[in-house]
Amino acid sequence: MVLNVESIELILFFILGTLFVIFMNVQAHYKIKLKKLLKKKYPNLYKDLIWIDLVIGGLFIARPIFRLSRYIWFKSPREKDILFLVKKIRLFKSLAIGSILLFLIIIIILSLIAG
Repeated sequence: MVLNVESIELILFFILGTLFVIFMNVQAHYKIKLKKLLKKKYPNLYKDLIWIDLVIGGLFIARPIFRLSRYIWFKSPREKDILFLVKKIRLFKSLAIGSILLFLIIIIILSLIAG
């Protein structure tokens, strides 16, 4: 059986796309754990991080995602349990981004080879 470029691209799309979805779901699971832990240990920080909303023209634009992402990437907590969750979230988010970049690189190389 001979595989052409389109079938290889389709196989890679499904494999790396599945990996992306898995990694994003795992990091979301750890984000939920982190939110619960922050709410329990630091209720004021949790309120500032999670529940700040911005109202523009009658539309509610949720900013918790950006606040929590800033906390995850730019803070280094001292508590071991929070640091463990932050490192896991960073790992799985990096793996998800890496799977997408790997897919794009392989597709570009295949398209250059196929000419």
